[in-house]
Amino acid sequence: MWVLREGHPSSRKIEVNFTSKSPDLSDLKPILCQKFKALKDVEQEDIEFFGDKERTNPILSDVVLTSLNTSASSPISTILIEHGSWNLLRKITKTKYEKLTKSDFYFIVQNNSEERIENEYQFNDLVVRTKPAIKTSKKSYGEWNLKEVSSEIYNNEFDSIDSMNNFKVEELPELTSPFSEEELKRFVDNILEKLSAFHNEVNKNEATAREYISIFLTLAVSHARKHYDETTRLNVEFELDGSRGYGFLDYAVMIRKILILVNKAKFFEIEKAIAQNLVQIYSAVEVRFLANETLYQSFFTISMGLMEVYLQNLLGKRKLEQTGFETSPPPTMYGIVTIGRGWRFIRWNGTLESPKAEITEEYVCEFRNNNVESAKKSG
Repeated sequence: MWVLREGHPSSRKIEVNFTSKSPDLSDLKPILCQKFKALKDVEQEDIEFFGDKERTNPILSDVVLTSLNTSASSPISTILIEHGSWNLLRKITKTKYEKLTKSDFYFIVQNNSEERIENEYQFNDLVVRTKPAIKTSKKSYGEWNLKEVSSEIYNNEFDSIDSMNNFKVEELPELTSPFSEEELKRFVDNILEKLSAFHNEVNKNEATAREYISIFLTLAVSHARKHYDETTRLNVEFELDGSRGYGFLDYAVMIRKILILVNKAKFFEIEKAIAQNLVQIYSAVEVRFLANETLYQSFFTISMGLMEVYLQNLLGKRKLEQTGFETSPPPTMYGIVTIGRGWRFIRWNGTLESPKAEITEEYVCEFRNNNVESAKKSG
């Protein structure tokens, strides 16, 4: 019986004597665990067999060995054994991406599309070359608190919300394409309809607050698609994985698949929500730099425009002369923390090594009928 172990260049002949008259692959497993030192502590159910040219679907354990006709010179019928981390990675990948269960595939090393990982040997080599991430802590966004965020990511720039640098939304430039009367009417009608349905309750719980938040974001994205870039997209429960945090964003706005705004909806725990949003923004900037730094710079103006659209619903127009954005700005990212009535906006700039964050005061949206109508008139 000729056996080729995954990651090895040549096959090995195994002398086997079976007590069964019609031995199958399940009878071969305990023998291989004895013959190969690397398989000594491997559970038999973790061993799978594959044809040398067919590595997508495993050979069933009840296949009779005599039907395989293995030989060293006939690799097409050589048995391949997979086990360990490499096999587990392939299994998880097939589970996550159903299309891959019917085709072969390989992995690409991040930031190096020329380096492929096609077998266990290459995978183990990559593991050896990869430095363990022991200098930084990574945890879910919900596990961070404000002091940890400041000390571990923002270089102790602040120790509370009150000590963070401030900026005013009035600094943002005026829209180059103002809202139409039709857009404003639709926005007001949607708010009034929602108020009626919930008997004027906005902050009863997080799910209720999201009903109102979605109206603002939907209008902002629709306006941006029409006047700025049609690839602008609103995402809900968007998964974001960075070097310091992982989890889901309540809302995320993307342009050409690049994150330009992240939104955290939180019921009451504002300080906790701001801490989460600061880490989410940091992760979003990481993803943007990795994706395409040039494109990231190019779409700053669009991201600023989208923020204008979003804030204008709350505060009315601002004058371009009030801003300093006529010149090329540094890389900037925005975040929003809201519970429906209260809104705080975060502006991120600097570098990943020296990030800076500013925050606005809380802007309160009363959501009363007369206030909504006056907002329409001011728009």
